[in-house]
Amino acid sequence: GTMSLRLPLAWPAPAASAGSAQLNLNWSGQEVAKISSRVMQNVHGIAIDGSAPLPPVNARAPIRGQIDLNRPQASWLEVKAAQDVTLPGGLARFAPALGNLTGTARLDASARLDMSRGAPSLPATLKLSGISLAHAGTKIAVSDGNAGLDFPDLLTFRSAPDQRVAFERLRLGDL
Repeated sequence: GTMSLRLPLAWPAPAASAGSAQLNLNWSGQEVAKISSRVMQNVHGIAIDGSAPLPPVNARAPIRGQIDLNRPQASWLEVKAAQDVTLPGGLARFAPALGNLTGTARLDASARLDMSRGAPSLPATLKLSGISLAHAGTKIAVSDGNAGLDFPDLLTFRSAPDQRVAFERLRLGDL
């Protein structure tokens, strides 16, 4: 990936104009996210206001935050997405086998970087509702599904216990 940052700074009064931050994240040669943000100096530090398009699922997540230079423990960064997604979207570029997967779902996701305990933590939640999926090759289909993942701290890569997936109808197709 690549990153660029332009941040006008002034002292003692904050700079009057905003800058920008761009971050392109790639995985296996494919673009996963293209984060673009307005960054502006304020009396506390640096305010962040941007968005993160997620090409694999054709989603867009707003990003907001504050880097507090006087009190780093008050710094935070929040990402939220709430929209309908359609598959396969760009997933087939990452895994060609997913090209045969079609479907729709409602995506509600959030994550908030928290520095209040002196070390970063990243509680995150991902919920999919109204899931409708079908695989053309196997004829497997799921209707009216719901799934959720909760991470008390995504930085530890451990999800919360007792996660649930539910669906109204499952067709096993041609197995």
